[in-house]
Amino acid sequence: MEKTLLINAHPDYTNHDHHSIQLLDYFLEQLQNKFPHAETTTLNLYGEDIPQITESTYATYRKKIDGTPLSTVETDQFERTAKRLYRQHHDCQIRFPLYC
Repeated sequence: MEKTLLINAHPDYTNHDHHSIQLLDYFLEQLQNKFPHAETTTLNLYGEDIPQITESTYATYRKKIDGTPLSTVETDQFERTAKRLYRQHHDCQIRFPLYC
């Protein structure tokens, strides 16, 4: 099954009066029509607690790979990052508002 990750970078992502959100809805409708068995995951950047990727994030991953025990903070950081950012998808679409 094809999986698509849709990243929505609109700050007012729940307001369907915005043209950007209407285009996003249209895109999702067309995607579902053309690929009815595709699975779509939407990640609203303004609606999620996504940890910032920093040097400490990389250090945590290096410790995890090496088998070094993680602290409670590092475990939380690892789980939140892995859950949000390292999903397996075949396609990634990024949508954000355009301002003229």
